[in-house]
Amino acid sequence: MVLYNDVVKRFSLPSWDDLDKFFDLDGIKDDEKSLREARKSVSERVHFVVTILEHILMPDPNSYVELYECRCVEDGDKDRLLDVFKKFMILDRKLLIGSLSSSDDIDASLVREGFSVYKEQISSVLKYLVKVQKSWSDISDIKEVLGYLG
Repeated sequence: MVLYNDVVKRFSLPSWDDLDKFFDLDGIKDDEKSLREARKSVSERVHFVVTILEHILMPDPNSYVELYECRCVEDGDKDRLLDVFKKFMILDRKLLIGSLSSSDDIDASLVREGFSVYKEQISSVLKYLVKVQKSWSDISDIKEVLGYLG
């Protein structure tokens, strides 16, 4: 194992500070396990986004929240969100495989790809989440939600 800052140039990795902006690396020290820990943090955040998108795109019929929020997805939005979901799912599965076959080369590749995909796609997720949050603010009466949901 090697220090993260020692392999940044060798593997064309984002800086520790850039990674920290998206993946909360505050509790991780730059030691011989830092590259692996960075990959784990990327994996956790990517899986979190996958879970959010899954609940939006495939709501649980027993969840008032999910059924209400899924109606914020218009047809064009759904196609875009499905594309984003696919990209995050591919990355999530790569990270899963990488966690089972960890090496510095694999970890570095996954950190680099995870940073790139996340940075490129997260604005689409945030755009939708802001729309959902606003929909809750726009409700004048919670009975409206319950009536809609039956």
